[in-house]
Amino acid sequence: MACPNEGCTSRVPRGALAEHRQHCQQGFQQRCPLGCGATLDPVKRTRHNCYRELHNAWSARQERSRTLLLCLLRRVRWLHRATSVVRRELAQLSNFLEEDTALLEGTSQEEAKVAPEGNAGAEVVGEPRANIPCK
Repeated sequence: MACPNEGCTSRVPRGALAEHRQHCQQGFQQRCPLGCGATLDPVKRTRHNCYRELHNAWSARQERSRTLLLCLLRRVRWLHRATSVVRRELAQLSNFLEEDTALLEGTSQEEAKVAPEGNAGAEVVGEPRANIPCK
């Protein structure tokens, strides 16, 4: 009989075929019979199941994707909370500035009402105006 190992051209008696296959040099490395393309030695070939390996790899990748997605969702929630806090603080700051501006405008209007209309900025006779720089 011809040796069934890919690449082996030996012909052996039918009774010696099992022994030949154990020691055949071509039998040490063969492609996966299921078609995945892996080159396998006889020990690996008996345990090899590319469908199971593919399923395990797919499951591991799916679990990794789930973990990454959960991490991303946590970060988005944190960012949403941080943005809400900043938005609230900006609203409070805006209200504070509006109140402050209203107070300042109200004070300026009251000072204008209190000052005599004809005397604003007038010089006292004989005394020069003070030349004070603005700070």
